[in-house]
Amino acid sequence: GGLKSLTYVIALAPKQEYSSLVFEAIDLVIHVLKINKGISKNDACRLMSEDGILPYLSSACACFVRATTQNDLAYANKVIEILGKFANGHAVVKRFVACQGVLTHIVGILGSTDDGNATGSNLLKIHKKLLQIIRTLVMESSILDQMQESNIVAILVPFMKSPVHRNVILLILFYLTRLSSKRQVIAAKAGLVP
Repeated sequence: GGLKSLTYVIALAPKQEYSSLVFEAIDLVIHVLKINKGISKNDACRLMSEDGILPYLSSACACFVRATTQNDLAYANKVIEILGKFANGHAVVKRFVACQGVLTHIVGILGSTDDGNATGSNLLKIHKKLLQIIRTLVMESSILDQMQESNIVAILVPFMKSPVHRNVILLILFYLTRLSSKRQVIAAKAGLVP
């Protein structure tokens, strides 16, 4: 019932006229995840994931990052906080976070540059938080193939040039490539090995 309704409301994020309703829905998701009565946080994450909320949350985050207001950037950070809670869940929940619909938006945000909408420092903070989520996900070996399909290796390699991101990127790429020669080749072709 109610969780599915939140999914439908968050799906309206690309339509600016519904932004206040979407913001309230995101606040409700945060509230549901903070409730400690009756259901564990992991079960709540699993139920919301099964209702399909994650692709819409990541889509909303991408919309907020492209927006021009501080309120939109604040909600982008709230969505990233929510995604982080899901990424820290059990393997079943992590598989939902690593689905193509979610990773496509995360990769899109990571591939974005400051085009005048978000200030460079805000985008840098957003990238840093998203990279922490990816670092959490790559620790789950059962979803690495799923992550590879989103072209994540090729997107991440250029971040090695940034001193701010280098440590976390190195760790992510290590976990992504250590078990797969195919991903090692992809990383090398993307420029990881000079």
